[in-house]
Amino acid sequence: LGLSIGCYWSSFDAQLHWFDAHTLRATMQYFVDTQPLLIGFNSIAFDFVVMRGLLRLEADALLQSQEAGENQRDADELIALCDIFKVLCMASYDILAEMWAISPNRKFELGLNSLDALCKANALLAKEIEDSGYEKYL
Repeated sequence: LGLSIGCYWSSFDAQLHWFDAHTLRATMQYFVDTQPLLIGFNSIAFDFVVMRGLLRLEADALLQSQEAGENQRDADELIALCDIFKVLCMASYDILAEMWAISPNRKFELGLNSLDALCKANALLAKEIEDSGYEKYL
């Protein structure tokens, strides 16, 4: 499906940052360069896998293009970035993975393992769709 938009909150500058397919490489490079503790919800099994997969697809496309020889260095850099990012991801903290580790027999229980359920259980605001009119398309 690709990547429409992604975001992360950085404790370095206390800001929310947005990225898309065009800025994915720079975002991943930033993570690799700064080595932050990445914290997410289902990020190990989904988000990080998608991010690496998209860059690997880009590298493969470069290698299969008519200018493959000219693109070899760029493709190698993308593959190396994916490999280093994978190591960083293995040291990340995934809230959903931790929930499943505590109660593996409830892993597939409907409604229990959602970010919305986690927010509600911790008296935080639940995910909600603003009244903007687009919810009729969901």
